Amino acid sequence: MKKSGPAVVFIVVAVFAAVFIGGVIAVLNRPPQTVEEVKNNPPLPVVFEDLNFAVEVPGLMRGHLRETRSQWGSGAETATRVNLAYESGDLYANVIGFEEMSETLYEKMKAEGGPMGTLLGKSETGRVVLFWGPQSNPFNEGTPEYTLFYDFPSRVKVVFESFRFLDE
Repeated sequence: MKKSGPAVVFIVVAVFAAVFIGGVIAVLNRPPQTVEEVKNNPPLPVVFEDLNFAVEVPGLMRGHLRETRSQWGSGAETATRVNLAYESGDLYANVIGFEEMSETLYEKMKAEGGPMGTLLGKSETGRVVLFWGPQSNPFNEGTPEYTLFYDFPSRVKVVFESFRFLDE
């Protein structure tokens, strides 16, 4: 039996190292998620316990969702506005909004005839939730975010399909 010399061992170790390092480099250089992969994310559940409702939003918001709130109205008749923004690095755009209010305030708004969101639902306890979506793509054409949000209006249907009051 012929004995293997140090040269053969060196070659075997060098080949193994090249394959291993090549595999690590391939993993590190793997491209980020494709637009299709991001678009095909399942919907993201969002629960507003203090406002007594829950919805699902398009999955492309996953990992990029930022919530802000404000109130408007006077006296006992106030509404809460919830904005859901898409945030990625320096990019920030409000893309979904909800307004929760009493049915009385909702009827008053309707009578005034100004701009209103789309009615998502009226609760048995006299509360109303409206939906506001983006009027146009908030991102610059040619950017990955623009591509993601190009068909956002068609993806928002998940909000309407999933909306529910928590106590009903």
